[in-house]
Amino acid sequence: MHDNNGVATVSSAEATDPGPQWMVHRIMIDSRSISEDILMAKLTLKTSELREGQPTRVDLEGKGVLVARVGQAIYAIGDRCTHLGCSLSKGTLEATIITCPCHGSKFDITTGKVVAWVDKHPILGGLTSFMKRDVPVYAVAVAGDEVRIGPE
Repeated sequence: MHDNNGVATVSSAEATDPGPQWMVHRIMIDSRSISEDILMAKLTLKTSELREGQPTRVDLEGKGVLVARVGQAIYAIGDRCTHLGCSLSKGTLEATIITCPCHGSKFDITTGKVVAWVDKHPILGGLTSFMKRDVPVYAVAVAGDEVRIGPE
C-alpha cells in the first residue's frame, strides 16, 4: 500500500520474541547484537510489498528508509543522499549499488558505504567532498511474509 507521495505505508509494531523461525538477512556493523536490534524493531511490512531490485521508501520514526530486495536478501539504509539530501529510493539499483538520481553518488546497500561520490559532476564532487558520508544501515529480519526493520 502506498500514499499519495509513493511512500509505502506500513503498520508500526513493537517486536516481541522473534523466535527461531526468524531468518536474519542484515546484521548491524557495530557492537549491538542482532537480537537486540530485532527485539527493538519499530516497523513491519510484507515481503510482497518489495519487488526485486526496486527500492521502496518507508518511514521509520520520522526518518526515510530505503528498503530493497536483492535475491533472497532484504536490506534497509537511510533514504537521503549525504550530498544534498535527495531521495535514494528514487534512484537506480544495480545489484547492491544504489545511484542517487540527483548527482550520481553511489552507495552500497549492504554496508551504507559511499562507493562513488557525485559521479555525474566531478568538479562539484571535489568541491563537496567534505560532505561525503556513509548512509545509516538498519537491521532487517524476515519470517515468512513479514519483514521487521530495527533501529539504525
